[in-house]
Amino acid sequence: MKMIIIGIFDRKAQSFIEMSATPSVGVAARIFSEAVNKPSESPVYKWPEDHELYELGTWDSESGIPLFLAEEERGQYQKRLIVTGESLKVRN
Repeated sequence: MKMIIIGIFDRKAQSFIEMSATPSVGVAARIFSEAVNKPSESPVYKWPEDHELYELGTWDSESGIPLFLAEEERGQYQKRLIVTGESLKVRN
């Protein structure tokens, strides 16, 4: 099954702080929205304006091959912004 590799980028740290695989961009956005809005000690919850969710590539869960590496070698790889933490924050 083709999975989407997503990553949370911390703008202050200028680094991706987390990567995972998910079946769709919609599922990834829902999980990120929960991290932004569910009270916790997480940096994503504390500073949503500093975090962005990106689609980084794809991964074949049957073969274990990260497909985005092959795309990068052909000059076709580009990360894609899905949503910012600030845009998902529910203000009371």
